[in-house]
Amino acid sequence: PAAVKSAPVAVIGYGSQGHAHAQNLHHSGVDVVVGLRKDSPTWAKAEAAGLKVATVAEATRKADVIMLTLPDELAAGIYK
Repeated sequence: PAAVKSAPVAVIGYGSQGHAHAQNLHHSGVDVVVGLRKDSPTWAKAEAAGLKVATVAEATRKADVIMLTLPDELAAGIYK
């Protein structure tokens, strides 16, 4: 929808769900930033896919819409 296309989106996590959502949104013309830990092994993978990458804190500050695509056992701590 147009509302999503006009809103910056942060996808937190770049695993099995995050990479698919981030790439799909990016290819659909949405302004996407992937939020990861600085030491994340997937940081380089997201950059190689042509995506903007930032720390979780930076990514959420830049976004109007935030998607948490994290393992259940980590989500609560990162949300806080």
